[in-house]
Amino acid sequence: MDNKYLVYTRKWRPQRFEDIIGQEQVTEPLKRAIELGRIMQAYLFSGPRGVGKTTTARVFAKAVNCENGPATEPCNNCTSCSEITDGSSLDVMEIDGASNRGIDQIRELREKIGFSPARARYKVYIIDEVHMLTKEAFNALLKTLEEPPKHVIFIFATTDPQNLPPTILSRCQHFRFRRMPVTLIVHNLKIIARGEKIEADEAALYLIAKAADGALRDGQRLFDQAVTYCRGEKLTEALAAEMLGEIDSDLLNGLLAGIVTRDVKKSVATLETVFDRGVDLRRYLNDMIEAFRNMLLIKTVDNKEIISASGEEYAFLKELASALTGEQILYMLQRCLDNELKVSKSAMPAIILEALAADLIFSTGEGTAAMPGIKVPVIKKQPPQEPGMPAGITKTAETLEKPEAQDGQDSMLVTEIEEEEKISVLTKD
Repeated sequence: MDNKYLVYTRKWRPQRFEDIIGQEQVTEPLKRAIELGRIMQAYLFSGPRGVGKTTTARVFAKAVNCENGPATEPCNNCTSCSEITDGSSLDVMEIDGASNRGIDQIRELREKIGFSPARARYKVYIIDEVHMLTKEAFNALLKTLEEPPKHVIFIFATTDPQNLPPTILSRCQHFRFRRMPVTLIVHNLKIIARGEKIEADEAALYLIAKAADGALRDGQRLFDQAVTYCRGEKLTEALAAEMLGEIDSDLLNGLLAGIVTRDVKKSVATLETVFDRGVDLRRYLNDMIEAFRNMLLIKTVDNKEIISASGEEYAFLKELASALTGEQILYMLQRCLDNELKVSKSAMPAIILEALAADLIFSTGEGTAAMPGIKVPVIKKQPPQEPGMPAGITKTAETLEKPEAQDGQDSMLVTEIEEEEKISVLTKD
């Protein structure tokens, strides 16, 4: 059966510089270099996985080889652009550095470099995961990389630039790609959802974006998986959490609310539910840490752009933060961080988590970070009263416990006191 389905990571791959989001520090200099005709012989793109290194290399290859260019934006209509988009161009070659890492492959590459382009203006060699090349392969590439033919451009992509020899780094223009913030991933997923006519809650997109961990490609892949999982229904936060294996937000929010309001019963009940459901307690504590971190940011800077939370979650955390001082939130965050390793290493993580919750509710933070607004009442002990005696009148010496005589003097002193008390009573009578 002919399967024409394209996954979102391929179907929605950017084809122009303006479609590449979150990497303006790379795309703008490349566009300016094309505009000024300052096209270098070698470029190095480094950064985390799934942030657009190879995609940017392809767009750059199209821009310099466009029949209407070189242009700052490829037209995507000419033969050259279409062939590069389809991956059928004879002049733009993508090489996997992990599987072509030996000196023999580099020698073969050097032999082909001398030939002129078949159709395009430049022959572009995109070597992905270039740090996987052997030391001998790098040495064989040095001279060619420094003085290649005028029609050749090298673009290296890697997630580990520190593993490249300095001799290679010194011959390349280095562009560093950044991790994608959650807000930009959510923005991209909204565009895909509109284009695919998929109904999705914003909270569900935030869950997926957070799970992507800064990789736009992972976010698109998880969104594709979530759409399949919901079977044509609306993609809700509950469905996304179920698909991702995420912790139910009610379990986390219930504990946070119990801690902030000092509601012990609610906190214990929430933790019991967490234990009964077999939730990963280390992951649960990590979510608590992120929540307190967001609360601290809300309390101090209140900039929604740097807080990875949906609108509803942001409002909830802001309400909790308003009931605490910055010192209190910081103390809670520090205590959670202190217990992270204990939960992951202990044979009884449930007890540690219960103790942590009790600490956050009851502790005054004395000796570490004082928590204003929480005072421990001081109870003064009153001497015991005899039945029927008026308040404020204490027992006489007759009812007090007699001290043990240490020597003869102590014993005589006690006897004299008793005799004086007897005489006082007889006189009154």
